Amino acid sequence: MIYGVIHEAINKGVVAPVPSGAVRVEINKGVTKLAINKGVIHETINKGITYSIGATMGENHFTKQPSEKFTVYGDFINVLATGDTIVLGSSSVTIIDSAGVDVTDTIMVVASVAVSVANPSRLTCMVDGGTESASPYKITYFITTAAGEEYEVDQFMEIVDT
Repeated sequence: MIYGVIHEAINKGVVAPVPSGAVRVEINKGVTKLAINKGVIHETINKGITYSIGATMGENHFTKQPSEKFTVYGDFINVLATGDTIVLGSSSVTIIDSAGVDVTDTIMVVASVAVSVANPSRLTCMVDGGTESASPYKITYFITTAAGEEYEVDQFMEIVDT
């Protein structure tokens, strides 16, 4: 299992920037770029930007601009037994600011918590807004599995207005 940042740009003729110290892999004659570095996943897809930033069973950190809105996830691939699944109705995401205040209803887009169809080991939600003064925000993904097991993943989101 690779833990790291993957930045994937699928956009004809556009070369995605690669973070310092990352590994670049080119696929399909330069159309797809991957950069692997420190646990974050960004996906840029043609005509608009969709980010998907995730943590895999451990702490992770990422930054965003206050006006950005994108999907984040906790990945439980390392703990789900073969055939076990995430029970959405018994799983949750909470977001706490740096002062310890629960800001889930302010930062998380309403009704955006879901189990990823493409990657069913991931609990996802969409984040929007945030301020530098209240960051970093701690995002906690809590799941219950069909087998009755419970797991949690923490991720930290820092707001940087540049």
